[in-house]
Amino acid sequence: MKVSLSVFERLLLGNILPKEGNFTTLKVVKDAQSLIGFTEEEHALLQFKHGGETYKDSKGIERTVPEGTIHWQDKVEEKEFDIGLKVIDVISTVIKKMDAEKKLNMTHMSLYEKFVSND
Repeated sequence: MKVSLSVFERLLLGNILPKEGNFTTLKVVKDAQSLIGFTEEEHALLQFKHGGETYKDSKGIERTVPEGTIHWQDKVEEKEFDIGLKVIDVISTVIKKMDAEKKLNMTHMSLYEKFVSND
């Protein structure tokens, strides 16, 4: 299945994919992380900064990234990925579980629409 993901969605997916499970699920998760991860070129363009680090905004003003967050330059558009059915199933299962536990928030809406609404 072809899915277009933004930088934010790629980061968010990396955070919600299971960290524990059986071997085959973890293998799929590892493959998914490699697939949606960022290339060297993207890292150079995005210039990721993590909590506590500083960057200059579009007006040249120095800012500090709040703790627990990531800042990046908006230089990379959505990227299309060809995601296998097993990866889709793992992502869908995680999002459905979050939904059932009422742990979804507004940041998860686009992922829900891309991975759950269509199944």
